[in-house]
Amino acid sequence: MTEEQLQIAERSQAILSQPISITTEQYTQNIERIIADLELVKIRPGMYIGWTAKYPNGRDGVDALVAWLSGFWSACYVLGYTRSNDINRAVLAKHGYERKATGVWERMRERGMPPEDIIQNVLQIEIDEWKMRLEQIRSSEGMQS
Repeated sequence: MTEEQLQIAERSQAILSQPISITTEQYTQNIERIIADLELVKIRPGMYIGWTAKYPNGRDGVDALVAWLSGFWSACYVLGYTRSNDINRAVLAKHGYERKATGVWERMRERGMPPEDIIQNVLQIEIDEWKMRLEQIRSSEGMQS
């Protein structure tokens, strides 16, 4: 890295390590918005992630979904929404998968699931994770749905 890149990295890390000031109500409303967005993506994945079937080069829409999710998770992190390994583990188990270092989509591919079904299943897992997180926050805060 150049000296300028090091300075940018240090400045960025300092900014990202600062806590975000947001009320629980705002936090839960934003999670509801995240869930709503993911539900729209699930309804029309091609509109959000591009191609959902096989590409001529052999890749498929799952690769596009993984790229889209990486950007989505990054944006959530920047805004103070981190993923919970416990929630991820619980939701994956509910869907019949074990949490591993590789993404769940790889195990879906190994099971012979078509790309369109993988996209739908991965998005549903993501939605279920956010819903579980929302339920936990509401129950710990005594909030109503």
